[in-house]
Amino acid sequence: MLAQGGEVRHPGARPGPHARLSPGPYRTGVVLIGLRQGISAARRHAIERAASAAAAGRLGPPIRAARAQRAAHHPLVTPLLLRVPRQGVLAAVHRLRGEPGVAYAEPDYLMRADATPNDPSFPLQWAPSLGDPEREREPERR
Repeated sequence: MLAQGGEVRHPGARPGPHARLSPGPYRTGVVLIGLRQGISAARRHAIERAASAAAAGRLGPPIRAARAQRAAHHPLVTPLLLRVPRQGVLAAVHRLRGEPGVAYAEPDYLMRADATPNDPSFPLQWAPSLGDPEREREPERR
């Protein structure tokens, strides 16, 4: 998992509450967290309240750290998306990193492609343009 400052971190390695956050752009109002196995529903709700989350949702099935795929004993982490106050993302991340049961907490960093594929057939592909959403429309029917 990519985290602070381009440093590679995995969900099992929880940074301290005062760990440096990347200054990169992130979605306002969204925090990504991973909960360790065995967290009760009551504890999960307490964690959500600690972040002032208005809503929470699972991001998929439980995951393992990339380095630990072969290690059956390595615990799974449940990824969640929390909706927090728009101006409270960094405060929520710092608060969540100190919560027992939270494997990781980070802003939802925005990513952007830096290059175009070198496939000569790339412009012929059917997928919508990645650049201008106004130009994306349904294919014409004949």
